[in-house]
Amino acid sequence: MTRSRDPLVSLGRAIVVLVALALAAPLLALDVPFYASIPTGVATTGVGAVPEGVSLPWFEALVDVRRFASAVDRSANVALLLSIVFVPLLVRFRRSPRAIVFGACAWLLAGVAGAFVCECSRPSHDWVGKVAAARAAGQDVRAVFPPLAFAPTTIDAGHGREPPSARHPLGTDSIGRDVLVRVLYGARTSIATGLLATSIAVVVGVLLGAIAGARRGLADAVILRLIEVTACFPGFLLVMTWVALAERTSLYAVMTILGLTGWPTIARLVRAEFLRQADLEYRVAATALGAPWWRVVVVHLLPNACSPVLVAAAFSVSGAILAESGLAFLNLGDPTLASWGELLRQGRETGMLHLILAPGFLIFVTVTVMNRLASVLRDRFDPRRCEDVR
Repeated sequence: MTRSRDPLVSLGRAIVVLVALALAAPLLALDVPFYASIPTGVATTGVGAVPEGVSLPWFEALVDVRRFASAVDRSANVALLLSIVFVPLLVRFRRSPRAIVFGACAWLLAGVAGAFVCECSRPSHDWVGKVAAARAAGQDVRAVFPPLAFAPTTIDAGHGREPPSARHPLGTDSIGRDVLVRVLYGARTSIATGLLATSIAVVVGVLLGAIAGARRGLADAVILRLIEVTACFPGFLLVMTWVALAERTSLYAVMTILGLTGWPTIARLVRAEFLRQADLEYRVAATALGAPWWRVVVVHLLPNACSPVLVAAAFSVSGAILAESGLAFLNLGDPTLASWGELLRQGRETGMLHLILAPGFLIFVTVTVMNRLASVLRDRFDPRRCEDVR
């Protein structure tokens, strides 16, 4: 007798794998060794010279503003380092949902803050070239590189527009950058855009929807008018307008605009749930016992209004990922970041099939998983659908 698998668990594992691949990109691909031992006297002088002695340059490179110019990459790098502490805690408190949610939020906030607090700038050493030259000269040089010794900006001279090969598993782009490396780092850009834009939309939407549904009266009327006005501005077109006017494209600005134009749907859902629960017995009892309105909202109403918000948030993540990929495809993205949309644009311009298939497949998989997650959550929280499934 076969045991049915919960689709929510399977989708959760798929999302964890996608996020883990995005975070672990420097573990899989970077032109800096984890460990290096350069004997004294080895010729390492000149431009891009590597330091002598034993060193762990990989850890220093993660917060180097010259190697990772974007704060998005540095945030993900700091989050990767914090995962060494977070993962054991997750295993230890896996039976406590509140501890997991609190730890995940603290982990994300620390990762974002660490990118700005810990950013530093060191000489950009040519580890790959110098180590290869020293080894070719018979020097006793020891260095352990990631499986792919390329950074997303590394140009492999003489290997431009190369089809998939042993050196470059997914080939190279028009100027010789490894496609597999840029696909891995592009996952960071897309997932960060989806999560942060959705987080902004959820925070603003839940806050305003709760105020409108709980206070009613003038507050409800003002927030409804604000929802109607905001819904008139398409987020993608507003982002395109801002990018066209700005001197420098910032992914954080794109996330903020997408989040500030995506909250009306969530606000409507929260407001409707609050109005539906207004005359329920537990709400009336809490008010009769003298509980302040903010306590009724936070303790009683808001937890029961979160189910439709989760469904809308899952759809919002996929929409933000498609919006960021569309901007990069139109050459309006952040030039310091690897992006799936940018690879699609290069594939369209050059006609190289491997530049289209790899990012296109990952966009399809990511959006499909998020949309499927939204559908499963909708079925799980809808009593009528649950009865149909039974």
